[in-house]
Amino acid sequence: MAMTIDEISALLAELGIKHEKKSDTMIYTGFGTPNYRPPQGGEGIRLIIELFEDGEYFSVYAPKAFVAQGPHLDAFLKACMVTQWRTKLVQFEYDSSDGEIRPIVEFPIEDGKLTKKQLERCIKGLVHIMDKMYTPLKKTLDEGVFAYPEREDQPDRQQIMSALEELMRLLRTQQAPGSAGPPAPAGPATPPTGV
Repeated sequence: MAMTIDEISALLAELGIKHEKKSDTMIYTGFGTPNYRPPQGGEGIRLIIELFEDGEYFSVYAPKAFVAQGPHLDAFLKACMVTQWRTKLVQFEYDSSDGEIRPIVEFPIEDGKLTKKQLERCIKGLVHIMDKMYTPLKKTLDEGVFAYPEREDQPDRQQIMSALEELMRLLRTQQAPGSAGPPAPAGPATPPTGV
């Protein structure tokens, strides 16, 4: 069953994503990004959507998203691996001949069909992760220092500790009506006699 590049083009059109079909297996597209800047200059991220194995294997990637060379290469590659581990969707490929770093989402379609929702998640996920991680990855490439950014929606340790202390305070002050303390824990059930 597999996919064709025309079917992917139709899905992109349904999603309202501008794109250019380059061949029977390849589409170019791109997106503006608030943070990410390509090493070649300009703004935004360029993506290539490509089919392999007669349409049975799908990939979307950002060619030359970084060019990693120099004294901080090892730290940068480690930062890419940490990012890959923490985000799950995006992998990073490295070409040692020219330093190209290529973030990629790829998987086999085999005898199935790629859905509009899957395609949207792959594209938006790759763009979001590259935009979010651009500053820490660039700093690692330039300075050899990497710090994975905390999620904005995730409370920090102090917030968690404060919430736990408040919960403990509430539990200590709330008692069952008419009792001198908290209810006794339930013990094991006793089987009825005569059974």
